[in-house]
Amino acid sequence: MGWNQARQNARQAAKADRFAVMDEDGDGKVSKADFLNAAKARVEKADTDKDGKVSPSDFRAMRSSIR
Repeated sequence: MGWNQARQNARQAAKADRFAVMDEDGDGKVSKADFLNAAKARVEKADTDKDGKVSPSDFRAMRSSIR
């Protein structure tokens, strides 16, 4: 099909990992509460100066730390 199978497999594994982190109760589904809790945790992690907001510099720092 012209697709890089190794890259596709890696992307699918990364999606499964992100899903598993959000699925707090392990039921194989991400509820609205699961999703919102995961989003809140990401914002809190990115908010390096803890002012309740993610500034462009906070966002850049977060992005560079995951690469």
